[in-house]
Amino acid sequence: MKKAALSILLLLFFINIHATHLVGGTITYKYVGSLNNGDIVRYQLIIKMYRDISLSTNVTFDPDIDIGIYNDKKLYNTKTISLSTETTLSNCYTEGTYSANIDLNAGKEYVFIYARCCLSQFQNVEYDQGFSLYSYMQNSSNNNSSPILNNVLVNYVLSKNGTQNFDLKAIDIDSDYLQFKIVAALLGGDKSAPKPVVPNTIDNTFPPYSNNYGTIIYNTGYTSIAPFGTFGGLTIDSNTGKATISSPKACNSRFLWCIKISEYKNNMLTGITYLPICSQFDVVNSNCVHNIGLKEASTNEPIVSPNPFTNDITIANLPKSISKIGVYDITGKQLDLIPIFNSNQVTYSSNNPNGMYLLRFMDGNGNVVGTHKIVKR
Repeated sequence: MKKAALSILLLLFFINIHATHLVGGTITYKYVGSLNNGDIVRYQLIIKMYRDISLSTNVTFDPDIDIGIYNDKKLYNTKTISLSTETTLSNCYTEGTYSANIDLNAGKEYVFIYARCCLSQFQNVEYDQGFSLYSYMQNSSNNNSSPILNNVLVNYVLSKNGTQNFDLKAIDIDSDYLQFKIVAALLGGDKSAPKPVVPNTIDNTFPPYSNNYGTIIYNTGYTSIAPFGTFGGLTIDSNTGKATISSPKACNSRFLWCIKISEYKNNMLTGITYLPICSQFDVVNSNCVHNIGLKEASTNEPIVSPNPFTNDITIANLPKSISKIGVYDITGKQLDLIPIFNSNQVTYSSNNPNGMYLLRFMDGNGNVVGTHKIVKR
């Protein structure tokens, strides 16, 4: 009897660690400051994971994850980061956030990689695959931060609505030029090694960065540039990041796709981020229909003027859903919080020093639903 009970427990444990539960994630970095007379540069590393709880209720986020940090294709450091927050997005998805500071040598090129299995049940990719999150930093002394994305990278597509546009609205607080491209998601781990050991070396700085971690294997009829196959077309504006899913058909399935965001300053590449995305098609309203994540593009966006400004700035055309606006500096520190009281316009008077700032528009639940860069001179 004891042996039987032990076998059942081991079986449940095996199922749990190999369960297909992940639908996407991000790995980004934010400049914090310098140490040791500038020889060391400190960044905040932020990892967000998205989990399917509708099909895999028995598996949770890892309490700790290991990030590989590479310089000159060799392992510079393995950073273990603990889960800091977990947020329920809908009856189908939750978001887990991992965050920690990392100290890097000044003037160096770095690559950040995290791999985990297994992907949830997608129609377009083979079962029991893991995926990798990837981010590239061209020079640690540039004090450059990754682009800020307004929304989580999980979105629901109501097929009967026809063609839909989704605005990624990636904002770069360093004023870098951003270029968007649809690419293949990166492979990482499998059912035999759901939490792969961080390799000591990588073959390439840019994806595919290792023979062990290539690109996701697609099912027949699907590719990286046609991830929906015959169920809908996908295009993206390389300059604005506006993605269009054209004429989606009813199929009641999830699809995995991925975008690559490249940052340029003075025509020089400064950083790259790979972002795997989950789209769920359906015919009727389901438990997931919060339009979570990539919000459908709207022409009714707030108008901010003048910009640049000297002391006062007016924010007009505010949707009724906006309850407050946060003002942040380039390090991500909140400086002011502007309440909105039943008005579609507000004037903000700034006592902050000249420089670049970010406005974050929040709904009544505190969710960020839009951002806007402003400059005080």
